[in-house]
Amino acid sequence: MIIRPMTFEDLDRVLEIEHACFSDPWHISTFKIQLMFENAIYVVADDGGKMLGYAGMLHIVDEGEILNVAVCPNHRQRGAGNALILHLIEIAKQKGAVALTLEVRASNTAAKELYKKHRFEDVGLRKEYYKNPTEDAIIMRNTNLQSKSV
Repeated sequence: MIIRPMTFEDLDRVLEIEHACFSDPWHISTFKIQLMFENAIYVVADDGGKMLGYAGMLHIVDEGEILNVAVCPNHRQRGAGNALILHLIEIAKQKGAVALTLEVRASNTAAKELYKKHRFEDVGLRKEYYKNPTEDAIIMRNTNLQSKSV
C-alpha cells in the first residue's frame, strides 16, 4: 500500500467510498474545489491500483484541519486509516504546523481510538454538527506535532 496525492481521476472511486462511509456525503463538486485549493492536501491509500481510502486536510499558516478520513468498509482494520493519518501528520510537520484539529462523530468509537493513538485529544463539542442522523461532533486536537507520532 502506498499513500499518494489524490487526483481528479480518483474522484469516481473517492465518491464511492464517500457514499459507503458517510450518511451525509460530499458532492463531487466539493472534492473538485478542494483539489484546486493550494492549501488543501488530499491523499489516497492505493494498494496496487485499488483505492482503499482517502483523507484530506487544509493547511493554514501554522495549523492544519483534517476534513475527512474514509476507508472502504471492507478494508477497515488493515492499516489504511492509520497510514493516511500518519501521512497527513507528516505533511503538517513538513509545512511547519504546530497543531492539527478535526471533528468526529461522538458515536464513532473506532475513529476516536485511531485519533487518540496519534495523540489527538478531546478539546470541545459541536452540538448537532452532523446530520442524517443528527449527532454531536467531538473536536479533537493534536498539539504534539514536533514529537514523534506512534
